[in-house]
Amino acid sequence: SQPPTTLALLAAFGFAPRALQTGAVDLLSRKATLVLSNVPGPREPLRLLGVQADSVMFWVPQSGDLGLGVSVLTCGGEGRFGVVADAALVAEALEIAARLP
Repeated sequence: SQPPTTLALLAAFGFAPRALQTGAVDLLSRKATLVLSNVPGPREPLRLLGVQADSVMFWVPQSGDLGLGVSVLTCGGEGRFGVVADAALVAEALEIAARLP
């Protein structure tokens, strides 16, 4: 029940004044150390103006004192992993990234 509640809370804060939004993001980011996001993309390779994209990627948004973000994207039958880290909080970021396929 915690993820749906957090999602609803974040949606509600989207309509709040900027100062309240900033406070909410700071509060929630202090309660997390890692964000992992999986985005399933299309099964076929993406095309832009008729040209097939060699690769696609996204990054997990970082805010507050969040130490580590891991993104997983599948597109055209391939999986991509991305790692973004605060070097002051996660000294092993390169090692973590090297262990991903």
